[in-house]
Amino acid sequence: MLAVIVCFGLSALASVFGLAAIIGAFLAGMVFAEYKERWPCEQSFEAINELMSPFFFVFVGIQVSLSVFADLDLLLFAIAMIYLVMAAVFESTILPISIVTSILMAAIGVIWTLFVTRTTFTFMALIGIQILMGVVVNIVIGMIFGVGMAGVGALGSLFSG
Repeated sequence: MLAVIVCFGLSALASVFGLAAIIGAFLAGMVFAEYKERWPCEQSFEAINELMSPFFFVFVGIQVSLSVFADLDLLLFAIAMIYLVMAAVFESTILPISIVTSILMAAIGVIWTLFVTRTTFTFMALIGIQILMGVVVNIVIGMIFGVGMAGVGALGSLFSG
């Protein structure tokens, strides 16, 4: 019952900020996906989830209006929501900051490289940036959880390089 209430609440909150309600529902799903206990119906929906997830992201991506990102309030709200979801998943308030900072540094590097090489910002550049952000997040998560570093905690693995 809590999951349904949170789902409807985040959907309504997303609608208030001018976003599609499905974004709020998606955020609620991400929060409850990391719930410690397994849901009884999880096995039966796994195949449907694997089939439909790519269609969801394509459908939502097509509907995104890039003019929305010009609204500073909405952009700050989106960053805050992403931070809260990551803080809930990692059960820490410091570790999501490292991910967001890494993404910011990668974005600065992309902008600098496009400027230095005098490359125009095209749709293919945007796809490349999205791929880069995914790689950066995976690397930072690997650093956080100490991949290949036995006996070092999450913060220790992050700061030890």
